[in-house]
Amino acid sequence: MIHRDNTVFPPWRLLGLAFVVMVLGSCAGSRLTATWSDPDFNDPDLLDEVLVVGMFRDETIRRLYEDSLADHLRELSIQVTPSYRLRFSEIEPSSEGLRQAVKEAGATSVLMTRYLRTNTKERYYPPTYFSTYPHYRTMYGYFPLAYSEVYQAGYTETVKTVVLESNLYSVQNENLVWSARSESINPVMTRSFVDELAQIIVDDLRTNNILPQ
Repeated sequence: MIHRDNTVFPPWRLLGLAFVVMVLGSCAGSRLTATWSDPDFNDPDLLDEVLVVGMFRDETIRRLYEDSLADHLRELSIQVTPSYRLRFSEIEPSSEGLRQAVKEAGATSVLMTRYLRTNTKERYYPPTYFSTYPHYRTMYGYFPLAYSEVYQAGYTETVKTVVLESNLYSVQNENLVWSARSESINPVMTRSFVDELAQIIVDDLRTNNILPQ
C-alpha cells in the first residue's frame, strides 16, 4: 500500500526553506581573487617534472592537497611528485632544503601552495516576513501567519574565509612563472573540497597557457 503525504506547507514555511537552502549554498565554494603570469614565460622544460608542495601544518590536509593537485596534473599527462613522497617528506625550511627536494624529485618546476590567513565575519540575518494582503482579510488567515512571524527570530552566522597563495616557479632560472590567491568560504577539508580547489588552480594555469589545453 502506498501512503501519500498530503501535508500542505504554508507559503511562509516554503519561502523560509528556500531561503535557508540559498544561504547554505552561498557559504560553499572556492574562487581565485587574484592571478598573475609572466608575460615573457619561455621554458619548454617547465612541465617535465613538477614538484607539488603544500605548506600546511596539518599533515593530513597537506597530503590530501598534494595528491589531489597531482592527480589533476597527471590527467594532462604531466609527471608530478608530491613532496610528502620524497625520502625526507618534511622539507627543511631553507634554500638548501628545497634544493635537495628539487634534486631528489628531478623537478623542472615547483608548484607551492601556502596558507595565508582565515578571515572571520559575523553575519546577522533578521526575521523574514512574508505577509501578503489576503491573509489580513480573515481572522483565521491572519492569526497563524502573524504568530509565526512574531516568534521567528533572526539569527547570526559565522562566516570563515580561508585565503591561500599558490606559486609556480621554474627550476631553470628560479623565477616566478605564475601566482594566484584563492578564497574558500567555510571550507570543510574533504576530498571533494580539495579537488574543487585543485581544479580551479589547474584551470587558471591552462587559461594562462602554462599548462596544455
